[in-house]
Amino acid sequence: MGIVLRRLAFGCFWFAVFWVGLSVIGGGIATSIASSKPPPDTVGIKKNYSHAPELDPAAAAEFREYYGHYVLLGAAILAAAGTFAGVLPGTRRK
Repeated sequence: MGIVLRRLAFGCFWFAVFWVGLSVIGGGIATSIASSKPPPDTVGIKKNYSHAPELDPAAAAEFREYYGHYVLLGAAILAAAGTFAGVLPGTRRK
């Protein structure tokens, strides 16, 4: 495999890694923030701490809906910069 083709293949691989990683981190943060708020039906009820925080998977979906294109763009920029600079594993010039 030629050097240019190998660098391109590894650049695409790193793009996918960054995209998935940033999406998981962002969705996890959004879910964590949403679960730290009290449920809407207990706002008027006296706090007795009988309700444990519940995970809200809809928060991760909302994060992907609103910020998904920014995550995609950020992953592309990170992968392109790392590939062109040759700092990512598999993209170094020999």
